[in-house]
Amino acid sequence: MNKLKKFCIYDFCGTVVELQTADRFVSYVLLKEGRFFSYTLALILDSWFYKFVKFNILKSKSNDKFFLLNLLRGIEKKKILKHSATFAELLQKYGIQNICNQLKKDIDDKLSTVIVISAGYEPYIKEFIKNKAIVIANNFLYENDVFKGKIIGNDCYGQEKVKRLSELIPLKNIDYNQTCVYSDSMTDKPIFMLGKNKFFVDKELIRKINIE
Repeated sequence: MNKLKKFCIYDFCGTVVELQTADRFVSYVLLKEGRFFSYTLALILDSWFYKFVKFNILKSKSNDKFFLLNLLRGIEKKKILKHSATFAELLQKYGIQNICNQLKKDIDDKLSTVIVISAGYEPYIKEFIKNKAIVIANNFLYENDVFKGKIIGNDCYGQEKVKRLSELIPLKNIDYNQTCVYSDSMTDKPIFMLGKNKFFVDKELIRKINIE
């Protein structure tokens, strides 16, 4: 019989850092690569005004995330990884201090396995975490070390997070009573259900919640 293990599961965007990072990363790389027209388009699609018009006037629920990501098509992998490293450095100043402190504490706890699972992009999250925890996130599709403007598989969001986790770790091995889950969004209910200790993150406020 497999021994149950304690896990500490963290969302990333809005939980570990205060930003939604996917679109910001695209804008950052476009600027660094001198793709100024695409950069301007990305800024427009990421603006509050565009989102207000889209949701409140046009009543559109379409996700522009992967349209924006496609603007990076054709960039070499080595450049994507280079930009990921410098973007991760910039993200440090947006870290939510209470959560970052808890994350460090859990990483240092030899009895816990720490997992950061996100709908953001794997390269810069791994750089941010610095290989001190398991990272599950959207990974980029390359061909001959050139970015195709797409991710591999489905968006790591909602129930897909649990699916990805289960492919790495059998869910039956997770000690529900000891496992902690941190997120800023109820769209993460599927991963909240993996642990008894559920913590909702609202900036620096961490609140324990009960979900059925």
